[in-house]
Amino acid sequence: MTRTNRLALIAGLAVAMMFGCKNESDTGTGDNAAAGQTGSAAKGAMAKAGGAAMPAPASFAMIPSDTPYVIANSAPMPRDAMDKIFKALEPALAKLQTELAKEAARLGASESQDDKIGAAVLGELNGNLNRAGLEKLGISTEPHFAIYGVGLLPVFRVDLKDAAALKAAVARVEAKAGVKAPVMKTGEQEYWGVTKDGLTVLIAIVGNELVFAVTPEKAAAKTIPIILGQTKPAASLASTGALAKLAGEYGFKGYGTGYVDLKGIANIVLGRGKGLNGEVWAAMEAPMPPLSDVCQTEILGMVDNAPRLSFGYTEMTASKMAMSWIIETKPELGKALMALAAPVPGLGGSGSMGSMFSFGVGVDLGKTVEFLKGKVGAITAAPYKCEMLADLNGSAAEMQAGLSQPMPPFLNGIKGFNLVVKSADFSGPQPKDIKASVLLAIDKPMDLLNMAKGMVPPLASLEVKDDGMAVALPAGLVPPVVDAPHIAMKGSALALSVGAGEEKNLGAILAGKVDSDPPLLAVSYDMSKFSGMLKKQMEAQMAFLPPEMQAQKKAEMEMTQSIMQLFGALSYSMHLTDKGIVLKQQVVLN
Repeated sequence: MTRTNRLALIAGLAVAMMFGCKNESDTGTGDNAAAGQTGSAAKGAMAKAGGAAMPAPASFAMIPSDTPYVIANSAPMPRDAMDKIFKALEPALAKLQTELAKEAARLGASESQDDKIGAAVLGELNGNLNRAGLEKLGISTEPHFAIYGVGLLPVFRVDLKDAAALKAAVARVEAKAGVKAPVMKTGEQEYWGVTKDGLTVLIAIVGNELVFAVTPEKAAAKTIPIILGQTKPAASLASTGALAKLAGEYGFKGYGTGYVDLKGIANIVLGRGKGLNGEVWAAMEAPMPPLSDVCQTEILGMVDNAPRLSFGYTEMTASKMAMSWIIETKPELGKALMALAAPVPGLGGSGSMGSMFSFGVGVDLGKTVEFLKGKVGAITAAPYKCEMLADLNGSAAEMQAGLSQPMPPFLNGIKGFNLVVKSADFSGPQPKDIKASVLLAIDKPMDLLNMAKGMVPPLASLEVKDDGMAVALPAGLVPPVVDAPHIAMKGSALALSVGAGEEKNLGAILAGKVDSDPPLLAVSYDMSKFSGMLKKQMEAQMAFLPPEMQAQKKAEMEMTQSIMQLFGALSYSMHLTDKGIVLKQQVVLN
């Protein structure tokens, strides 16, 4: 561990341990006490964590309804999922524990005050880098949390397992290091705070909740009471039910739901922010040059096309996690985008799952070109008047010239492709034993094939019928690292396979199911298979290392493998819908 990494680690841990700088006897009164009930009362109210029934923890009452961004949960991650994750992390945490013990010994011999603090922090972590140990220190491994903005600056709230235990740990660090954390106070609430360069960073324990925030010094008198729950916002996410509505609309579960209000952020940055958001921005004295009314209008008009990003978990179990992000668009723009996606057999479907790697795109090139022509044509017909957007006018003119060039007919008919690498051995200097296929969706595949015959002499005598039957490609046409190349055609698709026996699957690939919600793009890979390949590579490299280094590299490999083996198939896809651009992620846990 380098000196820089040590200092960064110590600084981070020291801040983490100082989160509890508040009087032992102060449990909060009035609003303070109400704000701190997230850990106990809210947990009792957790009926279920899905859809519109998503309940709101008490901390939601502290979040202003006009926050420009938020992510929060109403239910902690399922315990069996957390158990599996902690189990996989055991080797990595054990390795980190060894490194921390060495660092603690080094720091303990120093006379530096900072090093004494670092040694005291590491002493508290000794033997506690595991689920039970963290909870013993008062840190919850199943917390409710919320990250949101007061203005554009962040506030982080998270449940503690035991506030008293964390306070006791901080007191031990203070005693061992011979220092006392600086304490500030607003009303009856104490907190630890530092002000520098016009910004105040504060950390506090409010009831059984840890609060961390950054706020402008000039607005601190107003914002800190709101952040610490002494003053309630005029309207909160609890009163509006905004996150519950979002969950109901998109099927999000309660494990983490949020949004980024792009239109609200644009208004704040342009100096049009209302209420507290506007006051915080003004107090930051942000170096944003004044913009003309026409610039502000045109910029906000652009943001109106995609005013919000929403996201949330749609599934979370011990075997699978799934999450979606939605770039919400104007209804008319969403409908126009929907027409661009093209169905490609097998793309994003279950056929790709279980493979080592897959990648594909489904897009109607002809419609996409016409869509782009319309957009750039609108800009060239009525250029932006804002001087900041002058480059967009020039780019639109250049793009219009390029789009006006006719495309080859076969390109106009392309709808996409789907590449699937079922298995391969990449552990040696060259890949081998590759078993893969690629499907090309195109309106007139025979025209493309005939064109290829005219350009590639070895293909001139190739006869492929529209029957889905595999035909061997001529020898020498593909690189020597692959074998048994075959091609087949059926309807509006061509398919190619490599690897002995893979040609038997070409008919089924051509007849693959088309997704009812065809993805524009889909990627998947199997982490377990990649980890096995990586292990072979590392083992081959270790053979050339001195014996003393082999043991170290083996330990590092085992640590890496324990984490990688936790994950199976990971898949990502992009969809165009009437609500906007949807990005989906799915992770299988082994």
